[in-house]
Amino acid sequence: MCIFTCTDFIGYWPVGTAAVVRADSRDVAEKMLRERLRDLGLPQKEHGLTLELFSKDMRIKILCDGDY
Repeated sequence: MCIFTCTDFIGYWPVGTAAVVRADSRDVAEKMLRERLRDLGLPQKEHGLTLELFSKDMRIKILCDGDY
């Protein structure tokens, strides 16, 4: 099982967004994230979301630091 992060999906307001997804692969993670966002009323554009692997060697990853 892998952990992926995504900080480029379209949210409710024009501010930063961040999600963490646990899945077996990047493709499955993107499908799961798209489904969840759609359930929340946030359907995404067709372009691929950027899902980055949170590797076992990483200890910290800043997802959104407020710098726009």
